[in-house]
Amino acid sequence: MSYETKLSCPINRAVAALADKWKILIIIALQYRAWRFNELLHALEGIAPKVMVRQLRSLEEDGLVVRTVYPEVPPRVEYALTAAGRTLVPILNSLQHWVIENAGQLSPTITGANPGMYGDISDPPPGLERLESRSGRAPGSALGAGAKRSPA
Repeated sequence: MSYETKLSCPINRAVAALADKWKILIIIALQYRAWRFNELLHALEGIAPKVMVRQLRSLEEDGLVVRTVYPEVPPRVEYALTAAGRTLVPILNSLQHWVIENAGQLSPTITGANPGMYGDISDPPPGLERLESRSGRAPGSALGAGAKRSPA
């Protein structure tokens, strides 16, 4: 079976589109609220700015993330999940539960050293409150007055 044939399956295409560790982590972070680039960069320790730009652009092209530009000086840009992106969160949560429930039968390559150490991905990660208090925004606040979504 060729690579092109494998990608004719919607599941294979979806997995291929999300098969980067940073994309999944970006989606998990964006489920709580809209983020400015530097906030997200600092929250996702270890990602290079160039890589994050590439991942955010790819997620935007795939219709999972929306980039909002505010008409302010200096310009303010925020990233948030689209409605389609938000529907992906329960799927990722189910996948995490599947790994935990089947950890005894799966390779440590899949489960990691301690698969139960991570909470439900629906629970805000540690440090989110600190970032929210610094930004002065409530969880889930995305668009303000005068904001323009970038074209899809």
